[in-house]
Amino acid sequence: MLYQREIPASWSRLKPFHQSVKMIERHGDSIVSYCNSSNKVSPGLVEGINNKVCVIQRRAYGIKDREYLKLKILSSFLPEL
Repeated sequence: MLYQREIPASWSRLKPFHQSVKMIERHGDSIVSYCNSSNKVSPGLVEGINNKVCVIQRRAYGIKDREYLKLKILSSFLPEL
């Protein structure tokens, strides 16, 4: 781990705190590396992409070919000709 401190919540007797401590200990490196990252993606962009994919999935309801759905999603992000 990048940090060597003990998390104060680990001394608590409450179970949710212990679960949170375990999660932070498991994913601590990822959390720290995200905070230090210089090329972050804004949550708005991620939310917009997620919304666009959800709309495509809704419109493709009943289509059983996953490859076709994947192609529809990828083609929706291509620039207009």
